[in-house]
Amino acid sequence: MEQINYDLNKDISEMFLTDAKDFLKRFKFLEESATHIGLRSKLLVELLFGLECSLKALIFLESETDEKSTYKKIKGLSHNITNL
Repeated sequence: MEQINYDLNKDISEMFLTDAKDFLKRFKFLEESATHIGLRSKLLVELLFGLECSLKALIFLESETDEKSTYKKIKGLSHNITNL
């Protein structure tokens, strides 16, 4: 097992948080114009992806393993929020 690089884990976590903020901004921008079910469904996906990125950021911050192992673990879960 490799040594944990907490600074790198923090940097990766910040990248995931930036992505989460972008999803939320897009949701807020489009929310008022979501007049039909198709666009509302896409907005729900934006929220779910934002939640997923936030959870991944938290996992990196709290990880007790090296960044490569943490990334492989997260990648293996794909978009399954329940497992995150």
